[in-house]
Amino acid sequence: MITLRDFTDNDAETLKIHQYSQLSVEEISKMIGEWNQKQIDGRYFEMFALVDENIVVGSISLYQHTKHIVGCGPDIFSPYRRQGFAYCGMTLVLEYAKQRGYKVAVAQVRKNNLASIALHQKLNFELDHDYINTKGYEVYFYIKSLT
Repeated sequence: MITLRDFTDNDAETLKIHQYSQLSVEEISKMIGEWNQKQIDGRYFEMFALVDENIVVGSISLYQHTKHIVGCGPDIFSPYRRQGFAYCGMTLVLEYAKQRGYKVAVAQVRKNNLASIALHQKLNFELDHDYINTKGYEVYFYIKSLT
């Protein structure tokens, strides 16, 4: 059963192995502390550990765009992909966002990420438009009502 929880310093080594190999464990612990402040640049932000049977299989974030719009995005660690963890995690985090009062969820998905495109379609996100993001990637912008 998939659950969401805050990251702790105990997760720093796992994050180093699967996601942030270029950073030290100390740098990752500092980043976890920043995540657990629940805000970035004065806006609500929450980074969850996606956990299956006490194993962190990925992360999923929520980021406030406006009072009623929140962005969301999963990142499943490569050994755990294609097992339904992203779908379960997104279902949980979208319900959590709805309970926090958000009305709309949005997501930016790279055009070459076929698994994420399929995930967002399965979750009934609607394709709003495509563009090139600030990192230079071609992306789709998806939107979903939470009401």
